[in-house]
Amino acid sequence: MLETTLERIATALEKIADSFDSAAVIAPTAADQPVPNLTPAPADPIPPAAPVPAAAAPEIPTAPAEPALPFNDKQGMINYVMAAYQELGPEKGAQIQAVLVNLGHPNINDVPPEQFQAVFDGVEKLKVA
Repeated sequence: MLETTLERIATALEKIADSFDSAAVIAPTAADQPVPNLTPAPADPIPPAAPVPAAAAPEIPTAPAEPALPFNDKQGMINYVMAAYQELGPEKGAQIQAVLVNLGHPNINDVPPEQFQAVFDGVEKLKVA
């Protein structure tokens, strides 16, 4: 396809070149040239641009707020987990240990404050499951 197109272009260029060779070309002399007008044409006045109102910034959706923790220290977390265990019952309550282990803490006393939210979220998921 490309070769065919290139061949057609080459043939057309050869015909154009042949027509230049057969035509008598007379170069224009300086006297035949029109004198260019060097005076610039008056510019059309450009009206000032109307101010463009700033587009309102798109609203960035915010993540749903996590529920506030019902505890803020280690003893409060332990009390929360114990109450959740009693609410869930022995079978489902036993899954709280899996929440702690998944966070890397087989013992509730080892959970640091920065993971309190993760403990709370994990226990709350057990309540709705």
